[in-house]
Amino acid sequence: MAYIFIVQPKPGPSQFTREVVIITEGIDDAVFLEAVLEERKEDMGRTEIRYVQGNGGIASFLNGLTLSPGFTQGKVRGIGVIADADENSAEAEKRIQKCFKDAGLPVPDSGRVKVEEQIWCGLFLFPSLGQPGMLEDLVLDVMPQSPVLDMSRGLVDSVVKLGSKLDKMGKRVVQVYLAVCEGKLSRGPGQGVRNGSIPIEHSKLAELNEFLDELLKHR
Repeated sequence: MAYIFIVQPKPGPSQFTREVVIITEGIDDAVFLEAVLEERKEDMGRTEIRYVQGNGGIASFLNGLTLSPGFTQGKVRGIGVIADADENSAEAEKRIQKCFKDAGLPVPDSGRVKVEEQIWCGLFLFPSLGQPGMLEDLVLDVMPQSPVLDMSRGLVDSVVKLGSKLDKMGKRVVQVYLAVCEGKLSRGPGQGVRNGSIPIEHSKLAELNEFLDELLKHR
């Protein structure tokens, strides 16, 4: 299926033509966000998503974006960064805030949008405001319960009980679920949501939707 909001080539900050640019760490995050924007019926002519292949690429991308003709000529006015909180939400927030500051952009708090001189910037950290984790943890929070999901959780828990020291438990549960659920095999939760392998309840994405409302309401 062709991408609607995700612009190729992947991370390059060139040829910006849309008013709002949303930056994600990886393509699976971008695919998940695209599915959310479609559900919200957002204007594909106004918004685009770019992914930078890891949080280390956010700083260079923002710097490049501010030097691009799309930004200097006033086409790009809204910039959002959506990334994983990982183990420490406060540290992730500070790291990305520094990226905004070093690029000479408004510096938002997590979950909020900062407006300065007709430019607005927003930051959101998965899974939700102030919580550690990643996209997989958010997906688990908004999936309806099912026998396959229960089995996936149980399998990971049983491996831990055998003595295995596992990190990123939510990611592991989602990977097991994706491996055994019906439908097309997916490499990540974003792709799983996009192709219907992972059902989610969009009404439960309250914090993310509130952030997107704020990011996309400005003109």
